[in-house]
Amino acid sequence: MQVKAGVVRAMVMRSGRRLQMALVGTFLWVLACAPDLPDDLPALVQLMASNDMDLHTHAARKVFDQYGVDGLIEALQSSSPGARRQAARFIRLHPEAKARAPIMKATRDEDPTVRAWATFALMSYPDAGARSRLAELLSDPDPLVRSRAKEALDAVGSLAQ
Repeated sequence: MQVKAGVVRAMVMRSGRRLQMALVGTFLWVLACAPDLPDDLPALVQLMASNDMDLHTHAARKVFDQYGVDGLIEALQSSSPGARRQAARFIRLHPEAKARAPIMKATRDEDPTVRAWATFALMSYPDAGARSRLAELLSDPDPLVRSRAKEALDAVGSLAQ
């Protein structure tokens, strides 16, 4: 379900001053919590490997905002499994044709969580090659990868119908 901005604005306007102030306060808090991140890609990719969930998510978002899918593809080549995980996760959210081959390669990553995210991202590429690779991943040694492969195959199958 898609909600239009005008509908949300009308709901907020009818909701009263107290809720309006709470929403404004929440918005300002979110802005204040966003970390001050560097602009260069190598530093952002390094931050994508952070164990801090907010930091690695903000870094991945900034990579995508500043460098697009090309930046995420570069992060997918990082030596850090954490950065590769975030890259695969964000490519899933922003699929482009040029990211298909790097995602296919990432399904063979040594890190099972990278493989799991790359496997999940394959559902955005519902072609025969992706379906074939997803079928192969049903026998991956890692249970999370197998689960993601089944989810993706179910989704791709429903798209084909």
